[in-house]
Amino acid sequence: MGRNVFKGKRKRENNMIYKKIEDFIKEFKEQYNTEHLRNQFRSVYFIIGTAYAGKSTMIKMLSEHYDGIMCEENYTGKVFNEYGINPIEQPNLCYTDNHSMEEFVNQTPDEYYNWLRNNEIEVTPIEIGELLKLISKYPDKKIFVDTSILMEILKLISDYEHVAVMVCEPSMSVEKFFERPDYEKNIIFNAIKNSQNSEATMLNFRKCIEINNSQERYNYFLNSGFYIFKRDDTLTLEQTRDILAQHFKLKQKK
Repeated sequence: MGRNVFKGKRKRENNMIYKKIEDFIKEFKEQYNTEHLRNQFRSVYFIIGTAYAGKSTMIKMLSEHYDGIMCEENYTGKVFNEYGINPIEQPNLCYTDNHSMEEFVNQTPDEYYNWLRNNEIEVTPIEIGELLKLISKYPDKKIFVDTSILMEILKLISDYEHVAVMVCEPSMSVEKFFERPDYEKNIIFNAIKNSQNSEATMLNFRKCIEINNSQERYNYFLNSGFYIFKRDDTLTLEQTRDILAQHFKLKQKK
């Protein structure tokens, strides 16, 4: 009976976040001229996907090889103050304003998953605002983005040739989560290590990572309708870059 209650709660929470995303998409269509945005974003190339798929590396390599602008993971965090981000209107982006890092790493898996999805909703208009500023500032540059924009919104503001979805097997996303020298991951790891019960907290947070890298989430990306690149460690980084560049129809440097 307890398990059924838990499943029922998870289903209700999932339905709530799906409904919130639907409402956000409806409001977005009312507030933005999506066709105009699509035209403005002709020089923007988005990479989205699962953890540990190589998104950050490819954004860096593409921007260097094609003399473009690099928008790395969570790049919008540097400009939150400019957009008046506050705990009332953006409670998820401002989570640590009202909670400790120990509370953050001890969220239940469902709470963590919903926090991530709500972050995507809250950050989407900020990221769009930043991209519009970059387009205006660098009209002759290509812009490569490790994006947090909702997939459903990308479908409205971009197209197949400007979006690549990079994925790796869900198990790898979980196993390798703490292996990269990533600033934010180091903060999370240290919060777990310094928590009152570090072993239990690590176990809990790995369950959080698992729910965000579940087969369901993996399938969400696979069925996006965008170009899919599955991580292939038999390829060199340069070969992977060139495959993505071919998809984006980028001209080779002379």
